[in-house]
This record gives sequence, C-alpha cells and structure tokens, in this order.
Amino acid sequence: MFNLRWVPLPVLQKAITEKAHREIALFLFLKMTTSGRVKLEGRKKKEVLQVFGISNSTLYRYLSKLLEWDWMGYDKSMQVYYIRGFKRIYEIEDEFISKTAVRICIDDLFNLQAFSFSAWLGYLLRGQSRGKRRGAGQNTRCSQQSPASVFKPVALSVMKLFFNLSKDTLIKLKKHSIRKGYIKRERGYQELYDISDHTYEYYRSYPEHWGRLRRIMTETGWAIALTAPDRFIDYNRYKRKRYR
Repeated sequence: MFNLRWVPLPVLQKAITEKAHREIALFLFLKMTTSGRVKLEGRKKKEVLQVFGISNSTLYRYLSKLLEWDWMGYDKSMQVYYIRGFKRIYEIEDEFISKTAVRICIDDLFNLQAFSFSAWLGYLLRGQSRGKRRGAGQNTRCSQQSPASVFKPVALSVMKLFFNLSKDTLIKLKKHSIRKGYIKRERGYQELYDISDHTYEYYRSYPEHWGRLRRIMTETGWAIALTAPDRFIDYNRYKRKRYR
C-alpha cells in the first residue's frame, strides 16, 4: 500500500534540532501516499486526521509551517497542495549538505523523533568505519551500506556538538531510540580489576579520570569501573543520493 522511501539525513536533522518531527512526519506521509499533489478534503483529510490522531486545527498548523518553509505549495483556486521534491528542498535549504539518505517506511513516521536520532547516530558510527578504510587506503565507494554489526562508541559530547542540543535532551532521545528498537546500546564501562575502594590513590595516578569512576554490579559482585562512551549498533540502511 505504501512505498518505501529514502529520506535525506538533513531532513531528519531538521526534525530534531527544530523540534519539527510532527510537521516533517506529515510531509513525508504525503510524499509516500500521494503523487505529489493532493486535495486535503473528504476521504484523504479524514485519513490524515485518523492516522496521526490530530485535530483539524492541528493539521492546518502543521501545513502552515510546511508552507512557511516552502516545502509545500498551495494553489488556492484549485485548493491543491503540492509536495516539493527533495531536490527542490535542497535548493531552499542552503545548510543541507549531506548526500546520504536513510531508508524509511510508513511505521517510522509515527516514531520520527526516535528514528531521526538513530539515523544520525548510525551515520556517525559509520563515519568511524569510513575513516578507518580511508586510512588503510581502501576504496570507500559504496551505493548502499548494510546495517552495522559491531558495537562502536559515540561520546555524548560529540552528539552535543553535532545536534546543538542540551545533554538532557540528548539522553532522552537516546533512551527513546533504544526503547523503540532503532539502536542497541552497550554500556561504556571499563572494569578496573587492580583497585577496590582506594579511589584517592587511583586519582593521584590518573587525574584525567577524575569523576569517572563508578561502582557497578557484575556477575561476581560490585566492582569499580571507569566510565567511557556508550557503544551502539543501529539497524538502518543508508545510501548516497544526488539532490543538487
């Protein structure tokens, strides 16, 4: 009934940084379920209201924002909405640079905030692999990248710099994405076997680790561990596309 689509990562970044995931979810829904032009009345309007569980006024508020961005056009005489193509959106949004797209299906639209975060996190994870391949002099051209299969670290400080969001917001997005099954996390703890509770002596030897020691429960009981960035796997699929 619905087509799978590839959505550019900058579109999803806008959904997160501008807290516009609801408006963009509506935009993507219309792209996936129409020919690019639609009259939002009668059966189609009822479908949109029911699918998103929103009121009539909320629908028009979302549409107003999309029209303000010029992501959609409206012919008043014909009462038809036009859904812009991604190529046109790249012309409108000067800051859209990345050519990477992620595969999205209709169900992802109803968890777009979690999906968007996981997609960009996955892009950062794959960036580490691309850097290693370049360093080894290997060919990195690939039309489609398969899901990651190895846990890789991404520091919260890197996410904060990339998304320009607060630490608390990033933690909430990370937990939300994990709950929805878009990413899998492995806690970034490094167990320290050579110390017990003598943290003062440890900090004297390793002052750069100040504040990073934690007591954690292991299979053999409580232990001291050094905190490190969490490691992740994401399950999205990516490919490069031309939009300019």
